[in-house]
Amino acid sequence: MNLREGSAARVPGGVLPLLAHRWPGGWVLRRLPQEHLQCRTVDLTDCLERVLELRNAPLPRAEAGVSKEGGPGYLVLYLSTSGAFWEDRSQANEVWDQFSQDCLGLTEALGGVWGPAGSVDLSPVLDRAMRGETVPALAGVLSNFVPSVSAWRFEDRSVCVGVGQWDAELPVVLVAAAGEL
Repeated sequence: MNLREGSAARVPGGVLPLLAHRWPGGWVLRRLPQEHLQCRTVDLTDCLERVLELRNAPLPRAEAGVSKEGGPGYLVLYLSTSGAFWEDRSQANEVWDQFSQDCLGLTEALGGVWGPAGSVDLSPVLDRAMRGETVPALAGVLSNFVPSVSAWRFEDRSVCVGVGQWDAELPVVLVAAAGEL
């Protein structure tokens, strides 16, 4: 199998999204959990509570392994996930628009608590990572599938929200994360 960041593979009986991340010691492969492949409606109150918890949630230590929830020094929450687009991409733009509106609503609600968010373009992070430069772990992971995030910076971490997609056929996701950007 040829690996590339956020690659996906078809397997008998379904789709197996492989989240491939290049780390200094080689590649780490994670499988996107099946519950992330189901379409969910966004409950803004629930999302808001979950993101607010990221402000003070303990971050995994440097020696922690990578899991679906995060890795050394960062946490990632999948707040909402669309269905996959393997057979029909006709709804993809509409889904992106809806998720972007949900993200905007969440950003506005969080802004009422933490003040205005800053916008962070993650494409330069991806460019630096692809050149082999060291980037913060959270920024490196997010840059693979989220083009930009709304972020609040605190003394010990940043908390951010954004919309992304690992590959054109994979689900659109609304994510929240905490760590160094």
